[in-house]
Amino acid sequence: MSYCALTEINRYAIFGGSFDPIHRGHLFLISSIEKSSLFTKLIVVPAGQPWQRPTIASAQDRLAMVQASVSSAGVIVSDCEVRRNAPSYAIDTVRELQNDFGPGSYSWIIGSDALSGLESWHEIRELATLVEFFVIVRPGYRIDASSIPSFIRWRELEIGALDISATEIRRALQENRDISTMVDEPVLRYIREKRLYGAA
Repeated sequence: MSYCALTEINRYAIFGGSFDPIHRGHLFLISSIEKSSLFTKLIVVPAGQPWQRPTIASAQDRLAMVQASVSSAGVIVSDCEVRRNAPSYAIDTVRELQNDFGPGSYSWIIGSDALSGLESWHEIRELATLVEFFVIVRPGYRIDASSIPSFIRWRELEIGALDISATEIRRALQENRDISTMVDEPVLRYIREKRLYGAA
């Protein structure tokens, strides 16, 4: 195969999350990943029914906030997990996206804070044959390579993450504090209109 042919392979990055709510830290990562030129397309996937952590806002509300925030032509917002009436397992998402988008290389974006639980992911050995993991270092969570199973293909994605927490945003709303520096205006407007997270 020629070098030219190799460069034409579609390279998809999958960025999943609860996005409860999506905030400027997420948007910074999305923009940085898109600009990195490592991938042909970035697919953002709001979780439908996360199996490891409960969500506060409904899947439909979280999807709507992501759609309101992401407008770049190089980024696709997928509702595949929201449509799925079952727990959101990464392996099911990857298989569905492969079916939707066809041949290519698929990578999963993961924060360093999630590495310690990676081995507990549903069908992780099979998932590891389908994707390479790109790890973004989150503030306070260094990468411990010794804790990553040897069968997992991974590399560090050198993008600085902003120290913004969805948990802190929800707490601020409950305490009637300003969150305008942490979320974009469309998200703030949606939260207020829907009275999410105890917003007044």
